[in-house]
Amino acid sequence: MQVLQQPFSATPEFSQLIAQINGQLHNRRTQAQAQLDSLLLRSRQEHDAVGLITTVELMSQISYGDQLLNLQYEALQMAESQHLLAAQARLLTLIGRALYASARYQEALQHWARCLAVAELAQEVVPWIKAKMGLGQIYDVLGDPARAIALHSEAIQRAEAAADAWLLLQAKINLGVNLQKLQRLDEALAAFNHALDLARSLQHADDEAEALLRVGGLYLHKQAYSLALTALEAACTLAERSSYWWALGQARLQRSECLLRLQRPKEALQMGFQALEAAKQANAKHLQLKCQLLLGEINAELNEFATAYYTLHSAWQLEQQISQSTQRDPLAALAELTASTPSPDQLLLDLACSPLLAGPASAEARSQLCQVACQVLQVGQTSWWQLAADGQQLQCKLRHNQAGLPLPCGPDLARPRFTPLLEQLAAGETIIAHAAERHFYTWQWSELALAAQGIGALLFFPIRQDERLIAAICFEHLGPQRNWQRADVLRAERLALLAARML
Repeated sequence: MQVLQQPFSATPEFSQLIAQINGQLHNRRTQAQAQLDSLLLRSRQEHDAVGLITTVELMSQISYGDQLLNLQYEALQMAESQHLLAAQARLLTLIGRALYASARYQEALQHWARCLAVAELAQEVVPWIKAKMGLGQIYDVLGDPARAIALHSEAIQRAEAAADAWLLLQAKINLGVNLQKLQRLDEALAAFNHALDLARSLQHADDEAEALLRVGGLYLHKQAYSLALTALEAACTLAERSSYWWALGQARLQRSECLLRLQRPKEALQMGFQALEAAKQANAKHLQLKCQLLLGEINAELNEFATAYYTLHSAWQLEQQISQSTQRDPLAALAELTASTPSPDQLLLDLACSPLLAGPASAEARSQLCQVACQVLQVGQTSWWQLAADGQQLQCKLRHNQAGLPLPCGPDLARPRFTPLLEQLAAGETIIAHAAERHFYTWQWSELALAAQGIGALLFFPIRQDERLIAAICFEHLGPQRNWQRADVLRAERLALLAARML
């Protein structure tokens, strides 16, 4: 299969379809999703970078969960391979948002921080503002609403300067949330009402739903239950109509709490279960936790103590999962302290000090490097490649697994079929393939061998001497897509530098 010279994304039909989908995103999400699924399939078949990236960006406004996160990483690898800085910045923002929603705060922070740098480089205002808001939400969840307010205020200033009503709407909602936490309720209500006016002017049913649930939540906080129920019922209607599951879960949760405070526990229980279902559909772990805690309280109010205990135990388990996502695994830390399991960085340090690597690049030295690389990066195998004397192919010289056992080599990567891949490596570019079968420079390699070998993702690092490609090292993940994190890439880079030092 050859890459098409005139991709669908360059046609007027594509622009018309995107405009049609955009018109449905905020009000008819289900129809928009069906069209996006079809467009995603076509973009993949044609290896259309712009088509794929555009599709995933639109999907990110209405979809949730790990499947979406995989798509975002797939689009990011396409943007990186094509050096599309603006698209990289936008996708980093979206990945940060998805990680934040699943309570993976440290990873979200890393992606938003990286987004700020890329956005500055690309001179892209919109992703910069979104990353600022994301960092504000990190401060919020870590218990520093004052710092969050400063970041959201900075985002508001840039959104106003850019005359972007939708970004201003989002920033106002985030600002209102933090003002409410600081008991600045009148300011918070003003921010929410401003966001509500903007949502209505844009005719965005989903954004109107979120603004209304924020207003309802503030009235709930003030114990104005009648006003809260009115706003929250309207939010539920809009959220359900637009398939905005997170907002629907939040609005139902707050309605459930209102009903409980009004001494209507049976109605509250039913609404609480509906809130939990919407939270699961949105893959929002924090929201699921809040739902379970409230359901435990309602069951206790109904004297259903066994059910209350079971529900609260489930909430505790989920809270533990969320907590572990924000800090190091205590068992791993203990293993390092007792030296029973060397850390990846300790393995790298030991490898750098190895006498084998200080000498010439012998077969034994290359074997040791590949074996340790598997342990450092937790990959199934690592392969070593040499550029042939005629410069027309990379030849696989060895491949080892974590146990140090030799594996079959090859097949070699020869021109003209793999010219784009070889040229990237010759230029000193790293290939970061989260999904090798769909990466711009590795999909043909996947068709030839990677899929049959069970390699679903890889990091391919060139080794150059005097600005000339002489070898390469490939870290190969066995299994489905793997979304490489910044720490993975940095460690792989250090391994590649050790390989270069040997040569």
